[in-house]
Amino acid sequence: DIIWAVGNTTIGNLEDFIAIIKDKDILVLRVSRNGRQLIIQMRK
Repeated sequence: DIIWAVGNTTIGNLEDFIAIIKDKDILVLRVSRNGRQLIIQMRK
């Protein structure tokens, strides 16, 4: 799986991801899996 965005914010690297999720309780992840794009909602 490749996480390419959190909500509407595109992720460039792991540091971007960590900075974005730091203050969020619910994550909406945009994921690329086997050539398909998925939206996954998670609680931290």
